[in-house]
Amino acid sequence: MTTNEAARLTLKIALPLLVLGLGFGAFRVLSKMRSAPPKKPPSEVAQPVEFIRPAGADGPAQVRALGTVVPAREVALQAEVTGRIEAVGEGFVPGGRVSEGDLLVQLDRRDYWLQIKQAQASVKRAEVALRQEESRKAVAEREWKLIGEQGQASARGRALALREPQIDGARAELTGARSALDQARLAYQRTTIEAPFNAVVRAESVDIGQIARPGSPLGTLIGSDAWWIQVSLPAAELRWLEVPGGVAHITQALGDGRVVERQGAVLRQLPDVDPSGLMARIIVQVDDPLGLADETLEPLLLGATVDVALRGRHIEGVVALPREALRADDTAWLVGPDERLVIAPLDIARRERDRVLVRGLSADARVVRSRISAPIAGMQLALPGADAADAAQRAAETSGPAPTKVAHKAAPGEAPAAEVGSEGDR
Repeated sequence: MTTNEAARLTLKIALPLLVLGLGFGAFRVLSKMRSAPPKKPPSEVAQPVEFIRPAGADGPAQVRALGTVVPAREVALQAEVTGRIEAVGEGFVPGGRVSEGDLLVQLDRRDYWLQIKQAQASVKRAEVALRQEESRKAVAEREWKLIGEQGQASARGRALALREPQIDGARAELTGARSALDQARLAYQRTTIEAPFNAVVRAESVDIGQIARPGSPLGTLIGSDAWWIQVSLPAAELRWLEVPGGVAHITQALGDGRVVERQGAVLRQLPDVDPSGLMARIIVQVDDPLGLADETLEPLLLGATVDVALRGRHIEGVVALPREALRADDTAWLVGPDERLVIAPLDIARRERDRVLVRGLSADARVVRSRISAPIAGMQLALPGADAADAAQRAAETSGPAPTKVAHKAAPGEAPAAEVGSEGDR
């Protein structure tokens, strides 16, 4: 290799290294001369929510349950004497209505009338026999005064002489005859079977010409003045009720849009539990269940399942929240003063079907009713129409206690949202 070739080879190697070194040095100088860009905090996206205000709920607790309509009075009629059925009451048919004292069944009474006549004759004979014995006794007493006092007669002998056993026997015969007359009259009365109370006929099994015997079933009556509602409810609910004396509102849906409504009174608690659901049971009485006193009322139906709203004991110092505002672990999501999420535990006084009663929560609290997929305490919240809500709140405070409503403005292409009250439970 010549000297020129060695020089060219050295130049080829050194020249790129020199260029790289100069470029790296320039990059270092420029990097030191450049100022650092300003740092920006990450932007926080506010979660849009809707809120409500707790509603004051001081007053009686509401206990809701299901009940079954059952008869308050039910009797199975049976014949007490033998006789041929001569007549059947007009209302004594299934579904018929009868009043107390109405004729249901009339048996042939001729045999029993003859028995009364025979018993009356026996009474007359017994009365005559007693008077005869009393006359004989009067004669015996006069004779005893003449000779009896001089003799040495015992007490038993004196009683026999004065015909006292005969008098006792005659009196017993008269008592027996009178008892037989009373029995004949009672049998005569039992040939007429009348309604023992105002009732509806559930079933009947008689016809004219049929022979009725003692114990023969004639029909079944259900009292129409009052029916009972047998209500099943959890045993824990009993402490909220006044038994007896509570007030109940009964609702029966007929399936075609019509609704039967009645007021009832709590009578008593049954001593056992419902065998099917192991729940406590109480009896609620409903007067005039058929609406006989008011023809505009729909009648209740026996055996139907009804909704029962029971007015319970008075509760003080509570507010009501809808069930949808209750979160996990008995907490609620509140809007803090700086519109950040506060997860607050609740002191729940009572749980009802569609609401919970809470102690210690201010009526001015803003309770989030919207769903938040990942709630974190302190997260920023966005309230719809917050400025309008604040203005309306200030106007309400100056003008009176009227509720303020906040309307959510719909985005383009979005259906208008429902109005959300900021003063109360919707």
